[in-house]
Amino acid sequence: MYKNNGYLIMDVIGEDVAIYTSDGGETWKTVYNSKKDILTDLCIVNDNLMYMSNYDNYATKNYISTDGGNNFEPLQGVITNGSTELHFCFKDETYGFAYGEKSSYGYVVRYTNDTGVEEYINADEEIKITPNPSSDILHYNFDGLAEAIEIVDINGNVHPIKEQGQQIDISNLAPGTYFLKIKSQAKAYIKQFVVAR
Repeated sequence: MYKNNGYLIMDVIGEDVAIYTSDGGETWKTVYNSKKDILTDLCIVNDNLMYMSNYDNYATKNYISTDGGNNFEPLQGVITNGSTELHFCFKDETYGFAYGEKSSYGYVVRYTNDTGVEEYINADEEIKITPNPSSDILHYNFDGLAEAIEIVDINGNVHPIKEQGQQIDISNLAPGTYFLKIKSQAKAYIKQFVVAR
């Protein structure tokens, strides 16, 4: 059982049934029920918008529902392969991201903005971070023009930063997994890093 955007979700292991409540447990709604596919992630943004990732015997598949989980359509705009498992951190209808390990190819990231345009860049090659894990000062190297820089945690929260000369003071961040997001020429580049002390 876990909480997502105020919704309490129960994933029944073995049965692969996901039910959720938004009223403290008075009523529950079944969102997912499959004896074939394994549910790997479910993100409920609101009563209508949901993102889901599941795995059958051959590949991971990612879906979106706009009718409260009654129907799920394949999620467009995300390049995946058979071993990609996405985890969703969408905060609302217009902002969020998904991340997932894709074999040896790093992370897939998907952003939406207020125009509905979907943009994502796998920045394993574009952004270099040292050291990683890091504790107090994060050094990064980005060859392009960085128009805006953000640090986002795995729950989609943006943290204020102090950046100077491709160095970022991260001493105020709690230990955990974060993403360095760099906006450049209408694209968002993102790279994962870990804060450890």
